[in-house]
Amino acid sequence: MSIYIARIGKSNSLHISQLSEDVVLELVSGRPALDQLTSGWRSLQNHLAAPPMSRIEWTLAYLESFAQASPERVLLVTIKVHGEINALIPLVQKGVPGFRFLELLGAEIYEPTALLHRNPEHLVQLLDEVLTVTGQPLVFERYPDNVASLELITSGLKKAWRVRRRPRPASPSVSIGDDPEKVLNSGRRSDLRRMMRRAEKHGVVTHRILSPDPGEVPSLLEMVMRIEAAGWKGARQTSLLDEAVPRKFFERFATLAAEAGTLRIAFLDIDGESVATQLAVETGGSLWLFKIGYNEAYSDCSPGNLLMMEVIRYASQRKLKTCEFLGRAEAWTRMWTNSEYGTECITLFPSRSSYYAQMLARAAQKLASKFSHKSYDKSK
Repeated sequence: MSIYIARIGKSNSLHISQLSEDVVLELVSGRPALDQLTSGWRSLQNHLAAPPMSRIEWTLAYLESFAQASPERVLLVTIKVHGEINALIPLVQKGVPGFRFLELLGAEIYEPTALLHRNPEHLVQLLDEVLTVTGQPLVFERYPDNVASLELITSGLKKAWRVRRRPRPASPSVSIGDDPEKVLNSGRRSDLRRMMRRAEKHGVVTHRILSPDPGEVPSLLEMVMRIEAAGWKGARQTSLLDEAVPRKFFERFATLAAEAGTLRIAFLDIDGESVATQLAVETGGSLWLFKIGYNEAYSDCSPGNLLMMEVIRYASQRKLKTCEFLGRAEAWTRMWTNSEYGTECITLFPSRSSYYAQMLARAAQKLASKFSHKSYDKSK
């Protein structure tokens, strides 16, 4: 068995032998490093029915957006057994010289993200080795508490490592059955019928749920962003049209998801004008909602909720298990969702390291970021 750490960026390599295993610390240049892992990563994510945030498309989009200026900060850590990837973690190095930490890739988007592994023993071994080789804390900003690997991370490591757990916002989810209407109670269904009558006073109401080809993505995504900007996010200047880096991330992620055949884009149209939208990915038996929006000029008929009902019907027709709202649980999501799962910020660090200095540096970096530029609005 070998453990590989492939670092995207400057070319360098280091071999370390530990106990009876060969441990290879490999720093290779740019995209070729990720290309070498592509086949094995896809095999792992398909075998595990992985959520979008753990799939290779997410990491590729991150490299071409949030990490574009400094791709050398991104580490791809894998355990291979007989040439097959059995566990994988994409990490980003953050902090300042002398006070570094590693964070699970994609924390800027603030979606719940878990680790990929076939064998629990290999995942624990991978984490032990990363902590040993780097000597840096590992931070998983929003780890879902409904996956078995959480217990492995918090209790399965060597005693040399310490674990800190902090609560993060719960994420809403709705279980999809054969009768999508039962997602709502009778009162809510009555409200939707009333909203539909109001919408029909504006014109003919139709909806589209598309599985676009990659070439169709730019124009469709432009429409998604314009609808989002026509709502409260546009007024607060937190829409994708106002945020260059998150926009680039979702442009690339949507294109890659379309190439994989998992992208779904939904619209509610009134007299041919698109007034509500959703950007989603269908994978692992679930529909994952990343962006939603509606034109507030039509708020009297609640077009966002009308479209949500159509999307849930679609999920039921597709025999999907859940519709994952992502983001955080809020009052409006509880109209639809019948369950929520908690998330936690998990920090792993060597007992011997200067942990508090590391965390102080992390807090200082976040504070400096807050005052130097607008933070990306992660709420729905």
